[in-house]
This record gives sequence, structure tokens and C-alpha cells, in this order.
Amino acid sequence: MKKNQPHDLATVRAMFENWRAVRQGRERIPEKLWQSAIELLAYYPFHKVRKELNLNTKQLRQRAEVQGKLMPSRSTVKKVAQQISRSKPAFLEMTAADLAKTLPLSNNHQLINGSEQTCRIVFERADGSRLSLSLPVELNLIQSICNGFIKA
Repeated sequence: MKKNQPHDLATVRAMFENWRAVRQGRERIPEKLWQSAIELLAYYPFHKVRKELNLNTKQLRQRAEVQGKLMPSRSTVKKVAQQISRSKPAFLEMTAADLAKTLPLSNNHQLINGSEQTCRIVFERADGSRLSLSLPVELNLIQSICNGFIKA
């Protein structure tokens, strides 16, 4: 095959036919022929190249995807999306007592701009209900509101 005509399907088909005529047993397709077939994908549809060159669909698709000549198949994209959707997000479960341990509060704690320190909490239930709160850092108040939302 000429380098300036990598898109000549008939030439590549003839190369494959010649190789198949002289191969011994179940010899693997040479890399040079695979490369020629993959180069054709820039000029011809996948199914046409596969059919004309009598190639295994899975092998051609994998080699083309590795070389960036072909976008991943819909089934591959769908499998990856399913795997992502199956993985559950990690949540950190904390009680007010856990917060008290991690947020040491002292009597002489400085207040920013003279205002009370607040924390922001956003809850979301499986049904889509959301509760967003900005509260003063009073652990008993936070715990009672959290419990009320979760039980509702």
C-alpha cells in the first residue's frame, strides 16, 4: 500500500487476501495489516472496513479504540456509566457528640466580626427533600433539628 493513499480499501483488502492465501495454520494477523485496517477507519465506516477485510469486530474495535481512531462503543460507555451509578457516594455520619469532640469550643473563643459563629448544614433525603440551615454552633439545637428532619 502506498503511504500517500492509506485510504484505498481495495488495496488493503488485496493485502489481507494475499496474506490469508500464504499463511500457515491459525497465524495471527501481522501488525502492519492491522495498522492498515485501522487507518481506513478515518475514511470508511467501521462496519464497512470490518466486512470488506473480514475482521473480528471485537478485535478491530479494541485496536481502534486504543489508537484513538474510534470512539468507545455505546455498550462500553453504557457499562462505565452503570458502574459509576452503582457506586454509592460516601457519607459521613456524625452525631452532635461527634461534633463536640471534633470542634473544641472554649469559653474565651473569639467571635468573628462580633457576630456569633454559625454552621451551615444541608440535608437531602432519598425522596429529594432538602433542608438547608445556618445555625449558631449550639450542639443540642443542631442535634434536635437533625433528628426531626431524619424522622419526618
